[in-house]
Amino acid sequence: MKNLKLVAVGIIMLVTAIGIYQEKNNESKKGNWSETDKKELQKKLYESEDLSSLGDNKSKFIECCISKIEANYSSLDEANQDEEIGKKIAHDCYDEVMNEAQVEYP
Repeated sequence: MKNLKLVAVGIIMLVTAIGIYQEKNNESKKGNWSETDKKELQKKLYESEDLSSLGDNKSKFIECCISKIEANYSSLDEANQDEEIGKKIAHDCYDEVMNEAQVEYP
């Protein structure tokens, strides 16, 4: 019975250590967000009705926004608090994507 308790304690410690490791590795940093934050932002942007007018350029616009937002903020929560810079990033990405789409190749 004593060995069973030791095994149970060992398993609990291992599961706790794995959870702490995963939580630490899911932390976002400026320029290096966790996959969770990236996917959550991507999901929000893809679900936005406002972006439907971009048509085939929607994916490029979203990837541009994610890249610039990740470079400027340490997390999705921080980015959500700064509406003005968010608007500037959206405007810059719109210009980049639409200018790229209008380039005609010979």
